[in-house]
Parts: sequence; structure tokens; C-alpha cells
Amino acid sequence: MRHVRDSKLETRTARAKLKVSPTPYYRGIEPGLHLGYRKLASGPGTWVARRRVDGRYVTENLRGRDNKIILADDFADADNISVLDYWQAQDRAREVARADHIGGGSDQITVAAAIERYEASLKQRGGDVANAARIRLHLPNKLGRIIVAKLVKNDFAEWKEALADLSPASRNRINAALKAALNLAADEDERIAHRVWKTALKTVPDATEARNVVLPDPVMWGIVDASYDDSAEFGLFVETAAVTGARPSQIGRLLVRDLQADGHEPRLMMPSSKKGRGSKKIDRVPVPITADLALRLRTHAKGRSAHQLLLLMPGSGKQWRRSTHTRYFTEAVQRFDSSLPVSGDEDAITIYAMRHTSITRQLMRGVPVSVVAATHDTSEPMIRKHYAAFISDHTDALSRQALPSRTRESNVVSLKH
Repeated sequence: MRHVRDSKLETRTARAKLKVSPTPYYRGIEPGLHLGYRKLASGPGTWVARRRVDGRYVTENLRGRDNKIILADDFADADNISVLDYWQAQDRAREVARADHIGGGSDQITVAAAIERYEASLKQRGGDVANAARIRLHLPNKLGRIIVAKLVKNDFAEWKEALADLSPASRNRINAALKAALNLAADEDERIAHRVWKTALKTVPDATEARNVVLPDPVMWGIVDASYDDSAEFGLFVETAAVTGARPSQIGRLLVRDLQADGHEPRLMMPSSKKGRGSKKIDRVPVPITADLALRLRTHAKGRSAHQLLLLMPGSGKQWRRSTHTRYFTEAVQRFDSSLPVSGDEDAITIYAMRHTSITRQLMRGVPVSVVAATHDTSEPMIRKHYAAFISDHTDALSRQALPSRTRESNVVSLKH
């Protein structure tokens, strides 16, 4: 790496002759980048980097891995860690500028780069990458360029304005995704100590949105049939969703060995979802299926090994992806009934309607909440929170069966007092 000489800065003897000044002494080391030396009244001086960003200069102290300000070798020998000589300081200033430009590098990571890392993490653990897309859809350019370690509450003002027209529940969802991205960046670099987004992006209370679209059986099976009109592969995918109530991501990870269709009680060993941060162990829970679906799945899997995917995309034979099954499902709904809402509406019918319908059907038929939660890979509190109305309907019906009757029958014996 080419070093730039400067007779006033390159030795401690030369720097000792400089006057104390709040303004650093600068030397340009490459276009748009200067190394600065700040002479203090006492003690060693410090190194700073001045970079041109979006038409203006940004100045910051060079810092070590412990986030402490790096000192010049005015009194102590340089160690290339916490004490740098002039030549080492040039190298460090270039590293800072390069890290900020590409969005990587410890405390120099920008908000936009943090979102990229978050998206990569989602892909790695099979999460919903649409969460990252939702952030980018609303992210102001100015906020995206800010270094995560330097965020302050006011930096989120434009972001809040961008979300102002959304429902409270939508704002909570998108804010949660942004906070997850920023938390990931902070988790990977302990020097990002102040997580201002925790208070700047507070959750809107009581903003639970009723998005549980429940389908009557004729509509549900009509959409399943319309899915088979697209292809046998997609029809199986949607019918499996309708029968099991599993998430599409779970269904897409089913293996041939997960189909247990030899006995009189066929089932699928459904893999758990990968929701949540970090890695998650994938368990499998038995979920009952109909004999008809079991036969179709067994026929579809014929000739494949136990460790291959059970449900494959038509033609390519690849795993189902959100971008593909979402488009196919929209087309199937429209093919069944073009008047049904499929986008831009709170009651839009997505493939998750199959899940909501399955959960609701089981609740209404008296299946215990604990069992419904287990077979649908969720928790009892979540079931009670999002399906309280259906639970109430069911408990009301049961309670009415136990109400006392005033009907008098001929064999009633009067009690003597």
C-alpha cells in the first residue's frame, strides 16, 4: 500500500513542534480521504480520519477493537493496535474508509449493510427473506447510509413518516424486522453498545390485526381443485396445506420419509418452522392426513429415496419457494373465483388462509387448544390471542349444552318439605 509522506506528521519529533489546536493537522492520503493528527495540551495526540461522504466531509477518531480512541506514538512505541505511528495510521484510515464504502467492518457497518446481512441470515436459516424486502421498501436513503454505531433517535424520524400511512400492526411488523436487522449487527460487534432503536421504534400497543381469513369448506376445496388445474405438483402442495394447516415453508421441507402412509392412520412427520433468531433445531411432529391425500403423496414420491424432498416444483424438481407458490396460489384463487380478493386488501386470500381455516375448524370441533397448537407448530398463548373469537364460540356452545332446563316431565317427583 502506498504511503504519503509529510514532514510535519511522520515523526514524533516533528509533531512535538506543532502548536496545540482543536483543529487536526491534515494530510491528504487519497482522493476524498485525509489523515488528521489532533495535538492535545497534554498527553499523546490522536489520529482522525476525514472522508468525503455525499458532498460533505465526515470526521471521526480512529478507534481500536475495544472502541477506545487510538493514540499517536508521541510517547509510547507503536503496537499497531492502540498506539499507531504515522504510517500505521494511514493504513487504518484507509481501512475505515473502505469498510464504510462497502458497508462492512465492525463499527463501520451501515444500516443498509446491516439489512443485507440480515437477509443473508434469513436465507441461511430458512427464514422469510420478505422481511428484508419490507424494510427496503420503506427505507429512506439517508437512514440507509448512517453507520449503525452512530444512530440516534432523530435518525428514525423520516422512517416513521414513511410508515405513517400503514396500519399499526403493519408498522409493528416492519419495525420488528428493522430492529432484528440492527440487533444482528450489534450482536456481531460488541462495540455497537447503544441500541437506540429499542426506544426509537417502540411497538404500538393493542395493534393486533385480524388477518385470519377463514374459508368455508366449498371455497377451500374449490381453490384446491383450481390448484390441481395448474399442475399435480402444485395441487398436492395446496391440498397438503389445507389438510395439515402447516406453513408453506414447513411443507416445502417435507422429506419422502416423513410420509407414513402404510397403516390405517396415515400421517406426515411435519418439520417445525425456523422462526426466531439464530439456529433452531428442526423437530418433527406427527400430523394426521386423509387417506386420499396419503395415496396421492405416495404415488407422487414413488421412485425417490427417503432423504429427498417429498413435494417438488413442476418441471424443475426444485424445492418450493415463497416467490413461486405465492404467484401460483393467486392464480388458482382467481381461476376459482375472480371476485375473491387476492392483494391490496385486509381480507386478501393467501395460502395462509388454509392454515387459519385448519386451526379454526379444529377449535370449532372441540379439539383441545394444546393439541391444535402442537399440530400447527405454535403455542397455546398464540392460539388464544389470535383465535379467541372462535374459542369463545365453541365454549359458548358447550356451555349451553349444560344449561339447566325448566321443562317438566311426567315422572318428576315433588319433594316434600
